[in-house]
Amino acid sequence: MRRTTAPLLVVILLVSGVTTRLRALECINCIPETLNQNFGGWSGEISVCIDTDDFSENQANWMEAAIESYWEPWVEGNNTGITINVTQNGDCSSAAVKVRSSGDPPDPACQSQGACAGPTEGIWVNPSLGPPATNEDRWKYTAGHEFGHVLNLAHPQNSGCGDFSLMNSQPPSPPQLPSSMKCADMSGMTKWYLGGNTQSGGYSYEWSQDYEDCYDIYLVTEYFYRVEGQMSFIGYTAVKVGWTCDEQY
Repeated sequence: MRRTTAPLLVVILLVSGVTTRLRALECINCIPETLNQNFGGWSGEISVCIDTDDFSENQANWMEAAIESYWEPWVEGNNTGITINVTQNGDCSSAAVKVRSSGDPPDPACQSQGACAGPTEGIWVNPSLGPPATNEDRWKYTAGHEFGHVLNLAHPQNSGCGDFSLMNSQPPSPPQLPSSMKCADMSGMTKWYLGGNTQSGGYSYEWSQDYEDCYDIYLVTEYFYRVEGQMSFIGYTAVKVGWTCDEQY
């Protein structure tokens, strides 16, 4: 009995490890591109105003919740020097980022899209093609995705990145805001806002963070090691230390 069971367990564990490591590499390949090369990046407070003349109370609340739950914890918890302040008002003239559906779109091409956004354009929701009026999940997904563009993140080069990035060009079906920040989005924000890059360790994760999937844990343990509570980059041949998927789940 022992002779047949042990090799089988070894094979299963090896296959599982290879799969999760491949998933980690997929995550890296899904890091969002830069949207506006001429934009120098945000600093200080990003004042976001949702125009209450354009949206219902529920719609405004859903969009505010999406921005605050998906992007704000990472931005304000990783020494970026940036804070996000979302308000709802009928007069958004003084805000750095306006969320609206009235007026002309920032670009004529937006007429054929549900919404569009950029770091200097704010967020424009197409009144004709935007989320259905009472669909909470669609409003939250749209606001979360578009605010990523406000932070100057474009879509990943690959279109099949839905498991790794909210910025994927194709929304999931049905669209739904992830319950926690995706690994490629964290990597992209680290790259653009903390000076990291893909060659010298531009991937930043909180060691104690709860990840949705095991490939996120393997991304951390494959590419980093822990020294006195800190994370340091050691490359693609790093030895897994600390904890594993089996220990966490």
